[in-house]
Amino acid sequence: MRRGRGLLWGMCALAGALLGCETTRNPGGVQRDVVPPTIQLKTASDTQDIAGGLNFSVVATDNLGLKDIRLTYTGGFISQTDTVFTSAVTTLTLQEKITPGSGAGGLIRIVGRATDGSANFAEDTLFIFLQNIDALRVYLVQPATGAVAGQGKYVPIQVAAHQKAGVKRVGWLVGGPAGQTARTADSIANGSPPFPDTLNFIDSVLVTGNGTPPNTFFTVVGFAVDSGNRVAQTSPITVTIQSVATDNTAPQIEQTIALRAEANDSVTVHATDPSGITDIGFRVYNLAGTLISQGSIVLGGTSTDAVKKFPLGLTTLTPIPQQVVVQAFACDGATAHNCGVAGQVFTVPSPSGAARADTVTIVAGATIGLPFGGKIVDAIYNANRRELYDRGRAAVGRGAVAARYPGRVRRLDRRRQLGRHAVGDPRCVAGARAAVAPGPAGLSDPDVQGAVRPGLQDDHHRVQRLRPAAVRGHSVPAREERSDAVRPGLHLRALLHDA
Repeated sequence: MRRGRGLLWGMCALAGALLGCETTRNPGGVQRDVVPPTIQLKTASDTQDIAGGLNFSVVATDNLGLKDIRLTYTGGFISQTDTVFTSAVTTLTLQEKITPGSGAGGLIRIVGRATDGSANFAEDTLFIFLQNIDALRVYLVQPATGAVAGQGKYVPIQVAAHQKAGVKRVGWLVGGPAGQTARTADSIANGSPPFPDTLNFIDSVLVTGNGTPPNTFFTVVGFAVDSGNRVAQTSPITVTIQSVATDNTAPQIEQTIALRAEANDSVTVHATDPSGITDIGFRVYNLAGTLISQGSIVLGGTSTDAVKKFPLGLTTLTPIPQQVVVQAFACDGATAHNCGVAGQVFTVPSPSGAARADTVTIVAGATIGLPFGGKIVDAIYNANRRELYDRGRAAVGRGAVAARYPGRVRRLDRRRQLGRHAVGDPRCVAGARAAVAPGPAGLSDPDVQGAVRPGLQDDHHRVQRLRPAAVRGHSVPAREERSDAVRPGLHLRALLHDA
């Protein structure tokens, strides 16, 4: 009997404890809010200009009430904002307009996080590309598109970055299937200010993949960090891994040269082969087929991708203008020592595929090289002489056209496109006559908005504000200036600036 009363007492005590715990956990029977809020970031355009700011909207809702909206900016703009609510707000729409600093730009990642009163949260991500000529710019010079590699060979990597306020770090990352390269990342950095405005990193990586699935490729991405810790990345380049055991195929070869060039101009040759490149060069023939110039370099064969620039060497060519034929060649490091010439299609080697030879018109004149990292932003074109002048000195290429704004070109109709040049060789190249109506006294302001490849700047490294002036009795806009010695033909200056 005693044992029965003890068992009954124990059961009652256990039930009481359970009831007490439930009451403590959920007093009054009120259920805790477990429904997360919603948040959505929207933009009318994923590419915006810094002059108009960074524009997007935030839409957030919650079943009971929002407590906080947090926006985190990374990439080309670093910031974080918080909006805290002290009263019940269940639906919210915010129109955000951010005015970033002068160095902001490029790809910006925005993460929105909405939190309610019960600490439930939700996130949404938005990417906006902010156009700004003063923003951090990074270029993956090598490897080039279409590069191939072989096990035990090295792939060259070159990353260059520019930012007027200074570049802190530049480097590269390898992606794709694991184990394809001996290293997956590397970089160089400046430890303390002042940081250089241009940083160039030349490196290479050993290929360890054997070319059998899934070890058939890897990707390379360049990145940079500026003095404000803003980050920029290049688009990835895919490198294909091929077996070198039975390589009987010539290298893939391409050449880059303008179809209208000066005698001292250059041709850029790009060759890639899984067995490595041992020889690379070019030949120039006249229209009768006679060899008149050539150049080449002997390499060690350890690098599977090579990009070399050669001067044409035609300074003694007469008469001028004259047409010549230019063709690049390269040889690999395989046992068969396969050699070939530039192909019509880069990925189809020649002689097994169709060959390519460019007929180039050699003209008098000079091309002025510009340092890495800038853009031409304004210029004056003399329609009478079809010349663009730089600071009252020699013309920047006969008939050249410069750009006031980066990114767009209206039309070029007489010479080659401005900025069409070898990879990694920033140059101001002789362009075409502007397709605009001439202004007073033959002076026109070419509305050629862009075709300047990133990597152009003048050698003065500064902005010059120009005063209004008069040329031969005609009023000239404020951005134009008469040179120190105006002569017939309107010897004018172009406004360039260090970007």
